[in-house]
Amino acid sequence: MRTVRLSLLVLTLLAAGEMAWAAASLRTPHVELHLEAEPGPAEPGKTFWLALRFDLVPHWHIYWRNPGDSGEAPRVQWQLPNGWRAGEIHWPVPERIPVGPLVNLGYENSVSLLVPIQVASAPHGRDSARIAAQATWLVCREECIPESGSLAIELPLSIDGSLADPVAAGRFEAARGRLPLRFPGSARYETDDTGALRLHLGAIDWPAERIDALWFASADWGPVAASGTQHWETDGDELVLSLPPGEAPLAAGKALEGLLVMAEQTSDGRLRRGFELRAEAATATPPAA
Repeated sequence: MRTVRLSLLVLTLLAAGEMAWAAASLRTPHVELHLEAEPGPAEPGKTFWLALRFDLVPHWHIYWRNPGDSGEAPRVQWQLPNGWRAGEIHWPVPERIPVGPLVNLGYENSVSLLVPIQVASAPHGRDSARIAAQATWLVCREECIPESGSLAIELPLSIDGSLADPVAAGRFEAARGRLPLRFPGSARYETDDTGALRLHLGAIDWPAERIDALWFASADWGPVAASGTQHWETDGDELVLSLPPGEAPLAAGKALEGLLVMAEQTSDGRLRRGFELRAEAATATPPAA
């Protein structure tokens, strides 16, 4: 499936920011990784955001939460002040990346993974809080290389708004713009005798004639084959997307969760959007007596 070099590159860089925002960086042969805090106060009882930004050399990629036919998603372990809690990674909408006969789901060029941090009380007697991250990731072109790195920042707890960095704030705004939205319509699926899935999407206002591309990726590996052919059609006021079965079919009655990606042609060009959806299994209609 892939060739993985056995060497593991481990780089460590600790840095502290003294302004209203904090950042640290490290570099490998394929990735420049940044840990950055969103400008603003870290107030007890509230949430602030961190970003792990990967800047990749051309033609190399890292992976989405479900990597597709091969690969592994980035992972991070946090070291936080007592009582502080890190939430799950918020994954931007990925690209389908062909690698020979396989299809990976991931990111090229640059991507920011946002993580919410729930703040408890401030560290006693300090005006800043230390946050450290141990990140591991797989970076691939045709061959894949496992890499890892440690970064740490000192986050000021008392913020002077006049020192806020507009460039950092803009990066967080751009990162949120790449996150999927909640699917606005209804969704259900059915399975045929071959294990293939038919995803029914209703109550949506998408002119079918403008749809340039439509594809679905399951949140976890298994139910849908990433490299299989998907095609869609209209059925009354629904869009029906046919999905190739993966190697780990859903258990009977289990909901199908994942990401729907739609591209359409507009007067301003090609618009691409991602939607998180949960499709329940369609209830079978009993045969007539």
